[in-house]
Amino acid sequence: MNRWTMSRRAMTTTVGNRSLRRVLPAYFLFACGENGVWLAVSIFAYRQGGIAAVGMITVAQLIPAAIFAPIGATLFKRWRPSYALSVAYLTQSVTTAALAALMIAGNASLAYVAAVVVNCAIALTRPLHHALLPRVATTPEELTASNSISSVMSALGLMIGPALMALVATLANIASVLVLFTAIFALATVLTISVRPNATGAQGMQEPRSVYAASTPLEELSRLRGVRFLVLLGGAPFLLAGMLDVFYVVLVVELLGKAEGVAGVLASAGGVGALIGASASVVLIARKRMAPGIMFGLLLMGGAFALLPLAPQLAWMMVLVAVVEAGSAFFDVAGRTLLQRNADADALTRLFGMQESLVMISLAVGAAIAPIANLWLGVQGAFLAVAVGVVFVTLAAWSTLRLLDRKAALPN
Repeated sequence: MNRWTMSRRAMTTTVGNRSLRRVLPAYFLFACGENGVWLAVSIFAYRQGGIAAVGMITVAQLIPAAIFAPIGATLFKRWRPSYALSVAYLTQSVTTAALAALMIAGNASLAYVAAVVVNCAIALTRPLHHALLPRVATTPEELTASNSISSVMSALGLMIGPALMALVATLANIASVLVLFTAIFALATVLTISVRPNATGAQGMQEPRSVYAASTPLEELSRLRGVRFLVLLGGAPFLLAGMLDVFYVVLVVELLGKAEGVAGVLASAGGVGALIGASASVVLIARKRMAPGIMFGLLLMGGAFALLPLAPQLAWMMVLVAVVEAGSAFFDVAGRTLLQRNADADALTRLFGMQESLVMISLAVGAAIAPIANLWLGVQGAFLAVAVGVVFVTLAAWSTLRLLDRKAALPN
């Protein structure tokens, strides 16, 4: 059976899997809500105190979420995964409703506190979702397909969530937007509450030896170090994303000489690229090795990132932003699948919690170093320096990634 036939069969069985038919649409609803609520809070903050208030609430949401994600994932580890995921969605629904009520009441201070709580619940969702997938998938190919579809859902949420927010805010107000997303999170809760994990997880996979128990101490140390490295490597795309969030305006104003609002058009190209990259990741479904996919995604990101300030026109710059995000989405699917194959089920929630925390930190660090790099190196120098760093990390990671590929739980 060739790879394309195996990929099509995996997609068919994924759609036919009752649990995945609930978990994956719920994740799409979550992605819409996450992006819509984030933008709604930013607009509310801007109306209250301008750009300074937006910066303040952005940091206030990211730092507590980065701290809470690994702690919350550890606390939920002993719960049934689907139940823990439902509780996370329910918490988002309740806290988003409270946020809407506080906005209606005009209590900005408490609204900011509620926004922080909402984002902490949101930060817990991705680790729980990705830790649940190996328990409800029935084959290794189905697991990879589920990861690919999850990335597609995330990219669609990045586009549809803000669009819903804009539509409802135009017709009504920001509080009404939050009422809508309260209902969306509640629907995600209903979809996942009845999910039952398989007794054995993805069938046809060799059981990975636990990252906490190996045959020799040396093997255990090597394996644990590799898994930790893979978790850390997952933050690389978000370091670039944090920098891009700052540089969007610089690119369009200083390099292209256009109005600030054009930065939104440039950023929207990233959502399209993420969707393309996630869709392209279906080629990974029938592959036993994920290291080449990880390398491809990182090199694609680094190459396009280096060329961004050299683009002579907005159209070319949009294409390059889309390529950066496509590489990020492709890397995300390959990296997440390799992590799921290397860690046992009990460790996955905590590992994904650590990775979610790292995502928040990487976004903040990227946003923080962007103006410093711009000051010291200029726009082109800053982008080139980061791209060289990505290539260096990619080459340095190759041997570790190959080792993890060899030790992973592979399709029989």
